[in-house]
Amino acid sequence: MNWHNAATGGNLALTVSDMGNLDKLEQLCALATVLDGMERDLGLNALSDLEKKVLRAAYSVSDRHNHFAPSEVLERLEGERDVSRSSFFRALKTLAEAGCIKRMGNEKRAGYQIIG
Repeated sequence: MNWHNAATGGNLALTVSDMGNLDKLEQLCALATVLDGMERDLGLNALSDLEKKVLRAAYSVSDRHNHFAPSEVLERLEGERDVSRSSFFRALKTLAEAGCIKRMGNEKRAGYQIIG
């Protein structure tokens, strides 16, 4: 934000251009509140940020039957902070244990389906 000293007393004050940023911040906070409520309603509030990130990425690469390949999700998350290969696969395991996704088959390179 563009803070400046007010002419009287040197108190911090907002510039006129910050008013638009405050409106955007207010909208962002309202949206975050709605999303938090939706996560609670879906039982996703117990998931870690990484697990939520993996689940969102899985949705973004899944087909019309909500099937996805872990390799596609991992590729989508490439370059993301805090997403190592090992943490990704731990998150997949946790999502499966939580009932959000289901492993499709027993082979090592099995795909998954989003069920939650």
